[in-house]
Amino acid sequence: MKIAILGAGAIGSMLGMFLQEGGADIRLVDPFAEHMDKIASEGLILHSVSGEDKQVKMETYHSADECGKVDLIILMTSGLFSRTALSMASAMIGSDTLICSCQNGFGQEDAIKEFFSDDKILQGVLGFSSVLVAPGEIRGNINRNPGKVHIYLGPMDMEKGPKEVAKTLVEYAKAGSLVAEYAEDIRPHIWAKAANNCACNALCAVTRLTLEQVYEVPAGKHLHNEILRELCEVGNAKGVPMDFDKILKSFEDITYPGVCKHYPSTAQDMFKRKKTEIDFLNGAIARYGKEVGVSTPYNDMVTCLCKIIEGNFDNQYPIN
Repeated sequence: MKIAILGAGAIGSMLGMFLQEGGADIRLVDPFAEHMDKIASEGLILHSVSGEDKQVKMETYHSADECGKVDLIILMTSGLFSRTALSMASAMIGSDTLICSCQNGFGQEDAIKEFFSDDKILQGVLGFSSVLVAPGEIRGNINRNPGKVHIYLGPMDMEKGPKEVAKTLVEYAKAGSLVAEYAEDIRPHIWAKAANNCACNALCAVTRLTLEQVYEVPAGKHLHNEILRELCEVGNAKGVPMDFDKILKSFEDITYPGVCKHYPSTAQDMFKRKKTEIDFLNGAIARYGKEVGVSTPYNDMVTCLCKIIEGNFDNQYPIN
């Protein structure tokens, strides 16, 4: 099975590395030519907080046209670019090609369904993070705590989805040293990951702080918890069981070294003056809340703050 990682930046190339080490036939596809060329010629260098530093060569391409048809596309772009990436990926898509979205948040399936039928769509939830240090070099966080699952995979459509392919991917991930599980119903895992992202990412972005620094201040902890509480209420209203107390307790898992001091993806995007994925995170919770009649003032607020900052990168006062 030929597998292409479409959007092979920091996290995409890291996922590709583990799957290839598990025996998968991987190729990375990303327009960042220097990153792709470095990986192809010298190998991807992974610096891990758990001491798992390694260097692995992989097959890479700058575009879908260069890559050619594959059996499975793992979509790893920002949700902002799903539609654009897939519209430019026709050279990789054959009549039997499947797709797996391992993107953060909600709403990417709307773009994916324009190109793939429900019976060809898989979804994945990643439990690790990565930052691009330099072309061909990343720093990744892999939590090896007992019970920690690094990747869940399952069909989007529980009736018609490609379940066996999801199970095959799970086996590749396991063989590549990840803790992986097949999920017949992937929705609770998507919402649980979104709970982490929605409660943390935007707060770190607008305050320019790590989660550790935000959480040390009572007001920061309060905002974090209220954003999370609203998300759980919306999830329950949409038929996805979300236990606020249980999920809040699970945040103790992120206190292992290296994570609380990490700037999450939304903060990294804002630092680089890039548009964030806020519409796929807190913005999505605000939209869903309106649909199901649940008030979401905290998610509304943090979404608005992110959009205000995004619209004024050139007008902000300098930060020393």
